[in-house]
Amino acid sequence: MNFYLLDLLGKWISLAFITICPTIGKEKTSTLENENLNLRRDTSVVATVTEYTTITKNDPTLEEGKTKIETKGVNGLVYDIEGSDITIQEMTPEVVLKGTKKAKTTTNNTKPTPVTPQRVEVYDNLTMEELTKKLDKNLKSTLTGTGKYYAKYAIEYGVDPYLALAISLHETGCSYSCSSLVQNKNNVGGMMGSNGALSFSTIEEGIRKFILNIKKNYYDHGLTTAEAMNPKYAASTTWAQRVNKYMETIRAS
Repeated sequence: MNFYLLDLLGKWISLAFITICPTIGKEKTSTLENENLNLRRDTSVVATVTEYTTITKNDPTLEEGKTKIETKGVNGLVYDIEGSDITIQEMTPEVVLKGTKKAKTTTNNTKPTPVTPQRVEVYDNLTMEELTKKLDKNLKSTLTGTGKYYAKYAIEYGVDPYLALAISLHETGCSYSCSSLVQNKNNVGGMMGSNGALSFSTIEEGIRKFILNIKKNYYDHGLTTAEAMNPKYAASTTWAQRVNKYMETIRAS
């Protein structure tokens, strides 16, 4: 047998085993490349694998939250052969870039679609604002600009605002010049008590009590028109006719 070939075969098997075994499962397999080593079969060989480290670097060109591998890490491999270290593969750290670039904020320049306010009609196909303006057209003297109170309390108490204002104009003459009852007592409906004409602290309070009186003493008893109210409200048999005339004027204004 050729002992020289047998010796070479033994060396090759030993080197292959030493080289492959320590790196099984690692990212890269290295081979011992030194054909001039004169190894004996009983040579003491220790392989040391150094796992690569990871270095993180900030990258201002990469968007925040993203990462990118700049350099792939490689494990190091060193053989200790009878006290002598032979480096087969230098350890290469893995370099990971971490994004620090702020994402651009998208500005929405789209103009919002204007919202059309919902139309709320309260009486005679009119909104509260429209009703107030209509009533104001018929108010003069001390009651100028008080249409908002007639509209507010008439709707609140369920009374016809045209009827309430018509009675008030007939009783006070405020379509031209208000009576002394309005000017001195804020009494807008000719309301009487046991001691004579009633007095109120403000015009608004006088209007509120006047419309509340119509609700309690007339509407709540089914008397909701000038004709139905006439016998109870006034001694004059033409009272309803005159009130209706004012209502026509208010409705047409």
